[in-house]
Amino acid sequence: MIFKEIVDKTEWNEVEKKFAELYPEQEKNIEGYELVFEHLKILTPKDSRMTINIKFVEQDKEDKIFGDDEPWHDIFGTDGSMNEYLEGEEQSFAIELTEWEEWLSMKIGEETLKNYSKIDIISHCLWEMTFFGYNQEEIQGQKDELDRRVESIKDGTAELIPWEDVKSHLEEKLGIDLDKEDDK
Repeated sequence: MIFKEIVDKTEWNEVEKKFAELYPEQEKNIEGYELVFEHLKILTPKDSRMTINIKFVEQDKEDKIFGDDEPWHDIFGTDGSMNEYLEGEEQSFAIELTEWEEWLSMKIGEETLKNYSKIDIISHCLWEMTFFGYNQEEIQGQKDELDRRVESIKDGTAELIPWEDVKSHLEEKLGIDLDKEDDK
């Protein structure tokens, strides 16, 4: 099953209620989400190798360090490739900057279909795909800026901050020793 199939079989009023339940802090932006949802219905899917996955995350090490103990839903893509650093785990990819036409042709992962309703899947995907804006021009602008920053690092024109300076600042701000946190 691809994302476009569940979008086309669903009406906004079904999604709106669930979205408000999952993301109550976004009530002020609900019209933006509705516009995106309706726009998805008229777009033509563009081939993608990615599969959409959603996983509930209780809390991870970084969340504890920064004092965030709220569970969350991780929305990510996979393409069948293996993670070179975590043996036996599939590589996951951030997909929030992906064109919406490509989102529409992405398959929905088996575990995601088993653990989430179609309305939940749409709601979480709307949240993820609008992380940088409610239209593709805004999102493309963010992507272009990230590409510009990467290029400035590669060509040596970026002003970089040494890790030790960042680490000291974080330790002071958070009141912890990050070296000791690495052992936990």
